[in-house]
Amino acid sequence: MRARRNPKKQAYLQDIAERNSFMGSLSSRIAFNFKFFQFGNKGGQSFEEWEREQILSDLNNKLKDYSSKTVLELQQDKTLEIYSE
Repeated sequence: MRARRNPKKQAYLQDIAERNSFMGSLSSRIAFNFKFFQFGNKGGQSFEEWEREQILSDLNNKLKDYSSKTVLELQQDKTLEIYSE
């Protein structure tokens, strides 16, 4: 007896496999959180100042580059240093 092919089942299983692969790779990647980002009286420049100086796009490009690499890759190329307590 020959098994019937079920294209919907195959597509569903492929989608699950791709999603699991993606989610697994997220745990090894770096994430950014700007919740505690401060500037003003305590020093630093605002995003508006960076935009006027035409360097805000540099930050965006760096963040995009960092996001495409794993934590291990960032450590190996000396971009990221993890300090222990």
